[in-house]
Amino acid sequence: MPETDEQIINHFPGNEYHSPAGIRPSLGYYFLLGSRWYFFCKMLGIVIRGSRRALSGNYTNSFFVEQSWDFFKAVNDYGCEVHIEGLENLGATDGPAVIISNHMSSLETVLLPSMILPRKDAAFIVKKSLAEYPLFGNIINAIKHITVTRTNPREDLKSVMEKGLGYLRDGVSVIVFPQATRNSVFIPEEFNTIGIKLATRAEVPVIPLALRTNFWGNGRFLKELGPISPDISVRFKFDRPFMVSGNGKEDHQRIISFISESLDKWNKQP
Repeated sequence: MPETDEQIINHFPGNEYHSPAGIRPSLGYYFLLGSRWYFFCKMLGIVIRGSRRALSGNYTNSFFVEQSWDFFKAVNDYGCEVHIEGLENLGATDGPAVIISNHMSSLETVLLPSMILPRKDAAFIVKKSLAEYPLFGNIINAIKHITVTRTNPREDLKSVMEKGLGYLRDGVSVIVFPQATRNSVFIPEEFNTIGIKLATRAEVPVIPLALRTNFWGNGRFLKELGPISPDISVRFKFDRPFMVSGNGKEDHQRIISFISESLDKWNKQP
């Protein structure tokens, strides 16, 4: 019997979540001497299962959330703490919203569904090349998504506006990473206004999101195979939703300030 989205499990029912202090890696971590390949092997197993389900035509939101939860457990198994704040802000509005976030690594793409989908149906804006990856591309093509090139701003804006408006009018929130590429350093000048423009056009609220996911670093030759640093805690913080006013410049700066201040605070902590 096919799964339905009504069966979605909320693994984070409270307003925040914090991994137990002093969390220790699983035995598998020690067997492989703390190698990053322990983490990547677990991730590969999750992706293979997801790819098979996607090819079967039954990759539902409920399964997406469980896959995201499996990724979350893989992070904990590596001994990394995860902290989530402001989850109540996802449910502070009844309808869809544009969630605007900084972008550090592939980790947020696989962890966010377990936080967001139990509260709001959502579509990701993803780089077109991700949809062409072996295995992982099958998953991308099975979920609600909007692809962008990151090389043609005019075409990307057109795609986001057309498909994003369609999703929002259907009650589906849109998750936007306005940076041109993943970067462990937040550079405000590279944070464009595409999310603000979409929210303005659709007349829906914005939910700012600050995150730190450089536990999974970007690789030199292949970004997905970067270093893994369990001593760097993973952090997410959702801010209160608001409607864009005027030309949106002040609201854009408000999001930048929220992300910058959150990162400054976290970078003074483990």
